[in-house]
Amino acid sequence: MTERSGIYAIKNRLSGKVYVGSAMNISKRWSRHKKDLVEKKHLNTHLQAAVNKYGLASFAFIVLELTTDLIVREQYWIDVFDSYKRGYNLCPIARSSRGRRWSNKERERRLPLAKRFNERVQSPEAKFSRTAKRRFDRTLGQKITFSIATQIREEYASGTVTYGWLAGKYGISPVTVFDVVKFKTWRTDPNENLPN
Repeated sequence: MTERSGIYAIKNRLSGKVYVGSAMNISKRWSRHKKDLVEKKHLNTHLQAAVNKYGLASFAFIVLELTTDLIVREQYWIDVFDSYKRGYNLCPIARSSRGRRWSNKERERRLPLAKRFNERVQSPEAKFSRTAKRRFDRTLGQKITFSIATQIREEYASGTVTYGWLAGKYGISPVTVFDVVKFKTWRTDPNENLPN
């Protein structure tokens, strides 16, 4: 095992499903995965359930690539193996929880944290004025325009490109591409309703 940084995969030899991850020290990361899986407290519940069912001996640890460009290369390998839809990755985007499907149990566990956060939010008046200001300044600080967002959606809908590829083409993060494709951002043209 190597103590260098890079991208690795945990492959189920029986089903062929793969989990893709990245680490600054691959050897240490694998040891941590193994410890958590044996103790049945791994955060990836899908991977943990598979290990419980098939046993740890049914899994192979594979070093895919040694690199320091972890996020970009991890996204590349997630896309190659399609490990979000056909594997054990819980999120479609490397190093991000966007797009993750939460179980009811996980939602309940996270609820108290959300309540604590909401209590610290500013008054409704301050929030409203901040939202109103953003409505008219939607394009401030944006790297893409509404027409580019539309192009991104069309290219992704063709089924021939990935979030990572689109991110590289347009010079934005895979998270931004995910938000555009899922209509979380750039739902409508911000220039349509601007005051004169």
